[in-house]
Amino acid sequence: MHRHAPAAPAPRPAQRRAEAAVRGHEARQIAIRVTGAHFDAAYEIYAHVAVAEEEKTSPARISAICAGLRPMDLNDQENVAFDVAYALVKGGVLPEPCYRLAVETFGQHGANERIYLVGLYSLVSVTLNGFNVPVPERACPPSAAAAPP
Repeated sequence: MHRHAPAAPAPRPAQRRAEAAVRGHEARQIAIRVTGAHFDAAYEIYAHVAVAEEEKTSPARISAICAGLRPMDLNDQENVAFDVAYALVKGGVLPEPCYRLAVETFGQHGANERIYLVGLYSLVSVTLNGFNVPVPERACPPSAAAAPP
């Protein structure tokens, strides 16, 4: 089955913000992290782990996604975002049940957005890897830097 993104009138800014809130920020971040982890894009992982830590995401959730595993504590939207991203980065056509569930969960526009998002962050990840973009070093915790050996 060939899929087309249906033409729709451009949403107004307030409508876009409301739809974005409904679709869920964390579900977007999960799709981004799944993509970066798949490509083992060090800078991409570093940048989005920093966002996750700032947003007080649990270390277990961050660790699972970085290891390419599904965290156990995802809600329904987050599970669908994980599935879409995971299926797309494996390669091939997004399975029809996965696509239908994404449309059911996020609406047609939101499902399209998930697909675009994975494509965009795949490009970003490959580009970062191609140029071997380094990860900034983290500062040592005060206790580790306190006394010389």
